[in-house]
Amino acid sequence: MNYFALFLKENSFIEKCILLMRFINNPSTKSRPHITVRLFKGNDSRIDEAKERQFTYLNIIEPGTFNFEKKGSPYVVFLQCESEELEGIEYKPDFPYSRLHITIYEGDDYVYAEKLYQLLSSRKWHFRLTFDRPRRLEQQKVGIKNYGKPDFRSIFNEVIGEGFQSFLENNEKDVEIKLDLMEKVLHELDLYLKNNEVEAVESFYSEAEQWEDNNNEKNKYRQMQIRFNPLSIEEESFILRKPVRDAIYITPPEYARDMVKCGVVALGDNIKEIDFGDSAIGTGTLFLALRRWIDEKQHNGYRIRSAIGVDIDKRMAEEAYVRYHKRGLEVIYGDALLSDIDLGKKRNLMLVNPPFNRHEEIPKDYRELIYRNAKEQTGISVAGNAGLYVYHLLIMDKWLREDAVAVWLLPTIFMQAKYGEAIRTYLLNKVQLIKVHIYNEEKEQFDNTLVSTSIIVFRKRKNEEKERILISYGDSMENPISCKYVQRDTLLKNLDNWRGILNERESLNAVRYRITFNDLFEIKRGVATGANSFFVMAREKAIHLQIPDIALKPLLPKARYLKSSVIEKKEDGYPDVDPQLVIIDCDLDETIIKELYPNFYDYLQLAKVKGDDGVAIVDRFLIRNRQPWYKQEKREPPVFLLTYMGRNKENCPPLYFIWNKSQAIALNTYLLLYPRQWLLDKLIENPMMYEIVLEALNKSAKEIVSTRTRIYSGGLNKIEPNELRKMPVIGLDEDSVKIFSQI
Repeated sequence: MNYFALFLKENSFIEKCILLMRFINNPSTKSRPHITVRLFKGNDSRIDEAKERQFTYLNIIEPGTFNFEKKGSPYVVFLQCESEELEGIEYKPDFPYSRLHITIYEGDDYVYAEKLYQLLSSRKWHFRLTFDRPRRLEQQKVGIKNYGKPDFRSIFNEVIGEGFQSFLENNEKDVEIKLDLMEKVLHELDLYLKNNEVEAVESFYSEAEQWEDNNNEKNKYRQMQIRFNPLSIEEESFILRKPVRDAIYITPPEYARDMVKCGVVALGDNIKEIDFGDSAIGTGTLFLALRRWIDEKQHNGYRIRSAIGVDIDKRMAEEAYVRYHKRGLEVIYGDALLSDIDLGKKRNLMLVNPPFNRHEEIPKDYRELIYRNAKEQTGISVAGNAGLYVYHLLIMDKWLREDAVAVWLLPTIFMQAKYGEAIRTYLLNKVQLIKVHIYNEEKEQFDNTLVSTSIIVFRKRKNEEKERILISYGDSMENPISCKYVQRDTLLKNLDNWRGILNERESLNAVRYRITFNDLFEIKRGVATGANSFFVMAREKAIHLQIPDIALKPLLPKARYLKSSVIEKKEDGYPDVDPQLVIIDCDLDETIIKELYPNFYDYLQLAKVKGDDGVAIVDRFLIRNRQPWYKQEKREPPVFLLTYMGRNKENCPPLYFIWNKSQAIALNTYLLLYPRQWLLDKLIENPMMYEIVLEALNKSAKEIVSTRTRIYSGGLNKIEPNELRKMPVIGLDEDSVKIFSQI
């Protein structure tokens, strides 16, 4: 794990005092006092901007503590800091309530930590540390220090005077020595602040003594009014029951800036007075990003006229209030999806990163309630397996005024999942879709979860027939890998799955010659037996039951048992895999079987016994319509197969192709691909082409098929034969493409 931090140096007396405080309390530390701004893994192009930022000051506000209330070590005493320069790039998603701070003590001695905190609290702080020259963040690895250790002896002598060696020899024996030295350092710091022109500052966070706590405020909350202080609500009866557990992922600052830029650009020059709204405000990241963008672009004349954030999580609402109430953000502690909540005036700009809860996490009664609310607001029915964000987007239509702009950060899965059709319908029929940016799914987007995301920008306005929607793809919106316009009609015609259209990256040859799977193959589903547990068995079991070979066919096992994308065959035609399976597939009359193969006949009779559900196997719908009932659908051994369903795996797309050299057929967990006669002739003529085709198929699986699958709950990818037939095959060399195109 890497981190970016702002490190203190020996460049000013104030910094030397803080360096010395850290040293006195942790003499063995190898870490300089610093403010950790961001944690990240490996190389991350998103943090390039953070590397270039310069910082000119740090406000030292007051001491604080961690873990005192839990009475569990490590006990931490720190100096709380503030800096609007640092705020815009801070990102620690695993610690959403952590604020900028410099650790002074971290250890197991609770008594000492408490005394230290009391000592620090007895002093006046609230001053600005101005750096002698602009600083940049420094990148470090956790546990590895790449900076020089300060000369603590020299700093000690300058600030306190003599006694450095005595301190080193005795500090572990008598902790009072540390407190006495801390008293001296604080005294010298007080003198310096008094005798020098050090700017006094106020916190731009709301202070505890400013929080109103009166009945009038609580009465406002009872009526779901918007202007109130969530920190004043302490009685249990006023704490909302959250219907779903947390599934909030703090918006990375880079994505927040992208969303703000999209939103303000979409507003255009006609709307300069912004009424901001965020129905899942969290800790206020999107409000801060908007405020910073406007401050940096003052010449454009934009102004935040009003800003309202809503959150159902009390601690999140508190945090947003504390951080940004002084800077113009009103906070609602409530459930934005309920019909009786008063959200105040409608908004002309909404920026939202909604909760990503899956449908299994939404209680049935709450899901029924928000289903009705979404249907009433938009006229759109939401599928029962939809995630919470689907309801959230539809219901919050109520908060948008006419011509308002909304920017949402959504899981990219909505573009292809069946339940995402509600959002796709809304974007095409209820509003004017402006832009879609798909973030590169190969890069981790949130530091604390694996979710692929996209930014959706739309305007609340009646759509036009000939609209064009801008689609981009890549790590950032500033420098996308690809960018193109798509006609609204195209999205309407492909309402069932947008992913292939929006994220299409076909090769030049595939576009030029447009070779589809249907051009190359006849595609069929695998065999559906109607009772796998009866018709499918291990080869050894079939031998034991004395089922004759004429009634059996070799069968491929499920894909998870295959160790290669090429299935070799044994001398008898069976696949060289483990387990060895067979499927009963026989067209002999049952009377002949009874006469010639009595043991096989006895086994077949077991299918006529009623099961626990009161239905015999032979009476199941699929089976009773076959003649004879133990005869399977006609399937020849396929040359190639596609796994029909699958999930993402390391170094492998969710669905992939297999070359079958054996005489085995497969169940309907696969799609079976039979080369067209002209292609089969080419393969027979040049057997090397089998490998060429397999490589092209799996390149297509990764770059084309994986972008157009239907994705179901739990990340299960699935594709139907008709969908595969229409897809292009890429990765064929130019000579092969030309050969195929001439057929």
